[in-house]
Amino acid sequence: NGGSCRRVRVTTDRTCLAFGDPHFVTFDGTYYAFQGQCEYSLAQGSVSASGGIDFDVRVMGTAGQVTFVRYVSILLPLHGLTVTLSQGGSVQVNGATVSTFPQTVSGLLTVSQSKGLTAVLLIEQDVRIVWDGRAMVGVTVPP
Repeated sequence: NGGSCRRVRVTTDRTCLAFGDPHFVTFDGTYYAFQGQCEYSLAQGSVSASGGIDFDVRVMGTAGQVTFVRYVSILLPLHGLTVTLSQGGSVQVNGATVSTFPQTVSGLLTVSQSKGLTAVLLIEQDVRIVWDGRAMVGVTVPP
């Protein structure tokens, strides 16, 4: 909608997606296609009383012959945590590689891997992020 974001309040669990070269489906089901090399916020939200952003899920699109989702960053700015999900299933928390799963970090999030998928659960927010390690990420939020 002209390059701007808009708030969506959900009444049931909703999922937004980025996939392919990249295509996007928003929480309200709107479809977009955007081929560009940039980092952008796929989903962000707040559950804290302070009203600050509790989580921000960002995707990096890489241009070339084909544009695709290169990596996913999950930021918890109030806690100084960044989780990076890279091509091939590599996971880093604040730059340190995670090699054993499931892994709970500071009681704030759990990272797990199974059958080629990486899942991150943001415990307080009950937000679920699933990355296929190649080109698809989904973010599911509760009402």
